[in-house]
Amino acid sequence: MHDYATRILKLANGTFMIKGPWFTNTDMLVTSDPANIHYMLSKNFSNYPKGPEFRSIFDLLGDGIFNSDHELWELHRKTTMSVLKHPEFLPLIETTFKMKVENGLLPVLNLVSSRREETDLQEIFQRFTFDTTCTLLLVYDRESLSIDLSFVPCEKAFTEAKEALFMRHVLPERVWKMQKRLGLWKEKKLSEASKVFNEFIYKCLDLKDAVLNLMIAGRDTTSTALSWFFYLLARNRRVEEKILDEIEHQLGGREWGSFGLKEFEEMVYLHGGMCEALRLYPPVALEHKSPARADVLPTGHAVDEHTRIILSFYSMGRMEGIWGGRIAWSSGQKGGFPVAEG
Repeated sequence: MHDYATRILKLANGTFMIKGPWFTNTDMLVTSDPANIHYMLSKNFSNYPKGPEFRSIFDLLGDGIFNSDHELWELHRKTTMSVLKHPEFLPLIETTFKMKVENGLLPVLNLVSSRREETDLQEIFQRFTFDTTCTLLLVYDRESLSIDLSFVPCEKAFTEAKEALFMRHVLPERVWKMQKRLGLWKEKKLSEASKVFNEFIYKCLDLKDAVLNLMIAGRDTTSTALSWFFYLLARNRRVEEKILDEIEHQLGGREWGSFGLKEFEEMVYLHGGMCEALRLYPPVALEHKSPARADVLPTGHAVDEHTRIILSFYSMGRMEGIWGGRIAWSSGQKGGFPVAEG
């Protein structure tokens, strides 16, 4: 779907409007134009909330930061930023991740490697970020990342919920709401996931909506970024070798356990590779907006309160007009990381 939208956006110079039947008020504007995105996310931010349709689709998130607008969003943002900027937060992240790498990630990968088995790296990263996020937010390590990779209901519920929420973007609202009432297909899975979330989080604390939003952010975005990054590395040995050389240089003969945030800040090539992976495969591929009042975007497109706007960050990372020249895609000759030529 993202690739199809990208092809259409390239033909339409970065923005196109889908007109629904006149009696349904379902016009949809899709854009990857930097001027439009800056206008909605910064210059005229107050006029572009997520809107009621977003809250309907993501009702699972309750009144958390991803589902809120205006004053409630500001409150969530200030609360979250106060945590992220706390002087003890970065050291806590560093300690938590090191412990999980040593006690969870490496034992699993070493076992798989010694047996020369295939494994689902995305699942391993999802379990890794689930455990670290639970430790940071709930002071509780569920230890889903273990050698036996046992079934953990709450960890799997995130995947079920994510798939159901994606289908709500594809299906007409009446269809998925009917499925929700009847308990059918993905909506049944979403309902079951919600019950699992309640049971798991309420055991730890009462702020369910706020914590669930942060858990989704911590588990899915990071695990997705890591999965795509290593997928691209696997297709480009030259880049992998350069990153390994940079790590060896920074270590200087020391054990990996001595690595800290300071050392990572000095690894320029690794940072560039990760940024390139994020450009091509952003963990949040799109975002919804709905104008509070009628407006005209910088590209000249008129929108009103009935217009559903999709900001396609996935497409934005693939626009030659933004990055310059021709994008050379990974195909063996150029390796796994596309580069902008020109």
